[in-house]
This record gives sequence, structure tokens and C-alpha cells, in this order.
Amino acid sequence: MALPNLIETAYNRRIELMQSLKSEDTNAFRLFHGIGEGFPGLSLDIYGNLLLIQTYRDILTGTQLDQIRITVRECLSISIPAVYRHREKNRANLIHRDPEVTEAEFLCREQGCLFEVLNFKQGLDPLLFLDIRSGRRHLSRICKDRSVLNLFAYTCAAGVIAASSSASSVINIDFSETWLGHGRQNAKHNDISK
Repeated sequence: MALPNLIETAYNRRIELMQSLKSEDTNAFRLFHGIGEGFPGLSLDIYGNLLLIQTYRDILTGTQLDQIRITVRECLSISIPAVYRHREKNRANLIHRDPEVTEAEFLCREQGCLFEVLNFKQGLDPLLFLDIRSGRRHLSRICKDRSVLNLFAYTCAAGVIAASSSASSVINIDFSETWLGHGRQNAKHNDISK
């Protein structure tokens, strides 16, 4: 099946998920997971108003990249800027970024909280891991009036969710001051001072 058809099929499979996420004020999700969708090594993530395209095997051709950008925009019925990163052996190469994607921050929402999405200068990964959402969701249900210790905090997403869910106190610990700096920014975006 052609790549645009695979993306359309993936989108249709996720309509119910997107509606569910919207009801909890979340606008970040994986639209396409390559191995499960018939195109191993490709992932497409929506982070608010940004499309993050990542490859883990082969670099996309210009035609494939154009097909992805056009098909996702048609499926979502919005003009969404894209960033393409190819990841290999502990490094990521920025292959393409649409002109409207500058060094300025992009934010997404999860459970009503705002999170920074990308840092073009540091690291391989987006600043919010989508695959840990269920853990953050669970934490938001159980943390009211409790103290939360967030070890290996990265950009403090779990800590922000806990603080926003009425935890009595939150401590975020990570070996990287850079990532904790992003965590402080995430707290600031959500008017969290704890």
C-alpha cells in the first residue's frame, strides 16, 4: 500500500483516540507507528500545532516527505508545520524543518497542562515522551494531597501533572540541569511555583 494510504488508514484508526484525548484537553499523540502501520522505521507524532516526523532506518526521500506532510495536513484539515529528524546510533540529524518552525518554542497540551516540545540544540528526543502518558494519567488520579518524588524527571512532565493535580509537594530530580531547566519552563507555562 502507498504511504499516503497507510497514513490515512492510521488516521482513521485514531479518530476515536483523538476525540478521547480532546475531551481531556490533550493535543499530543502518535499518529503513525511504522512497524504497526506497515512502514517500519517511521513515526509521525502530533505535538499541538507541530508534526514531528522521525525515521529510525532509512532516510525519507523528498517525495516521501512531501507525501507525509500533504497527507497529514489533509487528514487533520489544518496547515501544520513539520520537523523531520533521522535518528541513528545515538544521534539525530535534522533533515528538514518548515520555514515557520523557528528556534521559538512550540507547546502542546496534556491533561490541560502546557509542555515544551522540541529543543533544536540539545538531545535526540522530543521534550515530552508520549509513551508515558498512561503513567502520568494514573499519577494525576492518585497524587492529590500527596508528596511526589519524580526521579529521572527529564523535563518534569510527571511533576507538572502531579502539581496540577493538587499534589501537596513535588520534587523533580534528574542528572541533567539542562532537562531540569526545561522542567522549570514547563512549570512556568502552567503557573506552578512548587
